[in-house]
Amino acid sequence: MRLACLAMVVGAIFAVRPLRASELIPLPLSGAEAARRLAPLLATGDVLLLEPTPSGTFSQATVFANLPIPAAQAYGLIADPSNYMRMSPSIDAIEVHERTSLGALFTSSIRVPFGHISTTVRMTFAGKQVIETRFAGGDLKTGSFRWQFVPDGGKSQAIYSLKTDIGESSWMVRKMVKARPEMQFGGNAGTGLVTVWGLRRMASRQPAAGVSEPSPWRDKPVELPPRLSGTSEAWTALAPLLQRGPLVHIESTPGGRLRRVTVFGRVHADEAHIYGIISDPTQYPKFLTSLKKLTITGSTGPRIRYSSVAELMTLQYRQSEEVLLEPRRVHQRVLEGDLKGSASLMELLPLSDTDTLVAYSFFLDPTRSGWIMRKIYSLDPVIEHTMSVAGGVNIYLGLARLAEGRPAPGPEEG
Repeated sequence: MRLACLAMVVGAIFAVRPLRASELIPLPLSGAEAARRLAPLLATGDVLLLEPTPSGTFSQATVFANLPIPAAQAYGLIADPSNYMRMSPSIDAIEVHERTSLGALFTSSIRVPFGHISTTVRMTFAGKQVIETRFAGGDLKTGSFRWQFVPDGGKSQAIYSLKTDIGESSWMVRKMVKARPEMQFGGNAGTGLVTVWGLRRMASRQPAAGVSEPSPWRDKPVELPPRLSGTSEAWTALAPLLQRGPLVHIESTPGGRLRRVTVFGRVHADEAHIYGIISDPTQYPKFLTSLKKLTITGSTGPRIRYSSVAELMTLQYRQSEEVLLEPRRVHQRVLEGDLKGSASLMELLPLSDTDTLVAYSFFLDPTRSGWIMRKIYSLDPVIEHTMSVAGGVNIYLGLARLAEGRPAPGPEEG
């Protein structure tokens, strides 16, 4: 199963412009309660809540992450715009125009491919450990962001919500988003992650992460968790978040390389119906729009082999894959081809007679497909994270639409 595109990630990292309808929707839980319920996942990685509109296009994203400093200290770092150049190497200059007890107004100069953009930002101190910002002028016109910091002894959790439109970052990205609206999910995820990572690096006084460290799966098979979904009781606690959209758990190495991504999402269909889709590879093109050709090449017991061709803009991926069927679970590995070594596991957990939790864990390595992907991945560690998040969420949303009998959003939506 494949995913993602290149220019959308570059645009998401370096130049992001927001959606016109920019009001953020409050979370269904308090920050402290959300952090408490997400604690088991936060212990091993960062968590994203990606919220779609009723039609399935992007609405907003929220990053949940542990920080090594107290909440008051993290709040102080974000409340002072002069710190932002330490958070992001792409910010060349910050000019503070106004600073009061209620907030600040400042302009930032951001380095982007082939030039700079200038953006004026209005910051508001919105409550205890809460900071809200909006674009107020310049090259970036509108957009909403909210920081919240939850105390946790001498440490804290950061909750960063945002709504941006990567399609307005350049004509190339705009064209790609028009054709593939789901790219908004990955672009906003990447923007949120790189911002939170910048704060965490600054808090830890660590240098910006590079990509000199090799992939953890370069010389060995991808390891996926033996069990993804746990018990339905455990997921009941996260029901308020899952009703808003999929949760994405991102695990990284200490050096910043991606270890794996796991998407947890609720589907309004019974387990048997969903399993009938994911256990039959001939169904995959129905919810993976990039999959243009699939041919079954063999079947032995619970194992099914097939060849596939996927197209993403001008890029094409060819591979031979195998799925292993188990009750409620489908394993998949790419045996040969452009994505060789990639692997995934999809697991189902009934939540009720009409609702099923879908857990999809995977690692994708497109760098074997050619120098273009290797070059793109070498730019920043967030790229492989962003591309994987975009692809995993796209797979979940496509499967949910098919299982629930809903149409896919058209190219003009989003």
